[in-house]
Amino acid sequence: MNFKHYKIRCSSLPKIVGAKGKLTQSAESYLRDLYVKEVYGRQKTLSNKYLTKGNEQEDASISLYRKVNQIFTKKNELKYANDFIEGTPDLILESRKKIVIDIKTCWDIWTYIDKDRKTAKKDYFWQVAGYSMLTGINKVQIAYTLLNNSEYEIYRQYEKAKWNLQIMEDGTEDTSEALLQLEDTVRKNNIYDDIPNKDRVKVFNFTITPSDYILIKEYVEMSREYLNGLKL
Repeated sequence: MNFKHYKIRCSSLPKIVGAKGKLTQSAESYLRDLYVKEVYGRQKTLSNKYLTKGNEQEDASISLYRKVNQIFTKKNELKYANDFIEGTPDLILESRKKIVIDIKTCWDIWTYIDKDRKTAKKDYFWQVAGYSMLTGINKVQIAYTLLNNSEYEIYRQYEKAKWNLQIMEDGTEDTSEALLQLEDTVRKNNIYDDIPNKDRVKVFNFTITPSDYILIKEYVEMSREYLNGLKL
């Protein structure tokens, strides 16, 4: 396979774009996995509880964001592409104040409180910079949401906690009370309906510059060259 014109997905840009003018070891590792996927059809398992929640609750996260920010734009379904990259932004505001928005669903209240401007930039700046490059909109936003975990996840955590604490269902009153308290604790740790909506959405705004586009192009070219030099 010739990767001369291969387009990198925007969601993958944070894995390859750096500040030192060369691919890092982690970038090369990612590209080797990409090579195996594209050439040999093998892909490492990417399913985990964080991705599962993000995928399953994407629409709910977008709905919460729109409700809190009083934005009524529909979810974007259009895939954008140019000669270097491709991607599908979550929301694109085409009003007087044009902005591209990408929304992330946090796993729990502890991962949510850890999100700040610094982590948003570190984790997702190049993804939204790619969306900016594709849409021509230089104002971008990374938004985090806090949503309830599923009943299945609550049950899974409850069973794991029972095992870790060695609380066995022996029918005694003390054990039954301990299990009820444990279930209440696990449920409270995963359900956030008591927290106001406005406190369950946080946003960070960035402005993308032409120099960011140039850097993206440079790293895509480096990635293509690296991919073309790979073999089993």
